[in-house]
Amino acid sequence: MTHVRITHARSTSGRWLTAFCLFLACIAVSSQPTWADEKVATAKDDVKATTKSPAKGEKAGTKKAAGATPAISPEREAAALEFAQRNHLELVSLLQGLKKNAPKEYQAALTDLDRSADRLTKLKDKAPERYEFQLSEWKITSRIRLLAAKLAMAEDPAVESELRAALRERLELRLSAQRTERDRLRKRVEKLDQTIGEMSSTTDELIEKQFSELRKTVPVSKASAKNKSLRPVAAGTVDVKGEKE
Repeated sequence: MTHVRITHARSTSGRWLTAFCLFLACIAVSSQPTWADEKVATAKDDVKATTKSPAKGEKAGTKKAAGATPAISPEREAAALEFAQRNHLELVSLLQGLKKNAPKEYQAALTDLDRSADRLTKLKDKAPERYEFQLSEWKITSRIRLLAAKLAMAEDPAVESELRAALRERLELRLSAQRTERDRLRKRVEKLDQTIGEMSSTTDELIEKQFSELRKTVPVSKASAKNKSLRPVAAGTVDVKGEKE
């Protein structure tokens, strides 16, 4: 009976590890950019950064330390788990299993979650409209990863159908974002065309207006004022007394 329990525990731990590995592998699924002015870092980039070849002569111990996942403070861990609790409850279950059976893998997954939560929190204050979209995409992408992991562990028509639906939902979300961006840029172009037309039709007036404004701001030097007052009177002109010179 004890042997059966140990075997079952190992089997459960193995399933968690397998699910986790597949979960990370699915991070690279269809990660095309959605906003022109922002590129979200993917796990693939993180792997490249942590597995970069060490400098020549670097010690083995230093190389091992460089590739290690830094520990996250308890406060950040709690915030990351709360974020997952609000937005992807099933992910919390996976993380709990990893924390118990695979601490190192748990730290790696927690780091990825903490990074996403921190990025979205900052975006919420800077650009609320983009925050809503990015949060929606994170939710569905996280769901896609887990569904892909489930499907890789065991073929299931129901999971396959759910995964296809989730992929379609994410694509429609991205299409909606692209249309919104297109409309924004179109309005911007129309505004620019209007400004260009106005400037082109009133070039001379704008130049004279700017010239007058500059003359008002430039002080007249004392020498220039004195020379102006001493300017000779032209022949044949009449002075103040009305006498002809």
